[in-house]
Amino acid sequence: MEKIFKSVNFKSINIYVKLIFFILVANIVGSNIFIPEYFGFDLPWHIWTWSLVADIVFIFTMSISLLIPLELHARSKFFGRTAAYGILSGIMVYIGYLASWYFVCLLSDEWDLDDYSWVFYGYWGAIACMISSMLILKSTNE
Repeated sequence: MEKIFKSVNFKSINIYVKLIFFILVANIVGSNIFIPEYFGFDLPWHIWTWSLVADIVFIFTMSISLLIPLELHARSKFFGRTAAYGILSGIMVYIGYLASWYFVCLLSDEWDLDDYSWVFYGYWGAIACMISSMLILKSTNE
């Protein structure tokens, strides 16, 4: 993995802390679809018990949703790179939601593919990840 991500220091514990923070933001905020009226940890925690495959897909997709923009940001000399790669991260998070929610609906006992449309409410998580990735990107290359 170090051959692909040359600018990411995998020997530092700092990158793993950032990944865990990013995954928690994506999971907790993305699972709270009714944020203006209600915010809780019940559904995010409960979703993790539905499908181990979906959990693995989620962790993988959220990790690459931070690592790829982080690598591109480090290599770029573009003036607006923090915003551009932060937006890319938000888009990648949403694609990650699509993939992991598919496995939740496919493999869990509580949800089926008719419930797949709930994934479209994950925009809160994509927005939160976009903002948190911009903060991470900004702090990483200074």
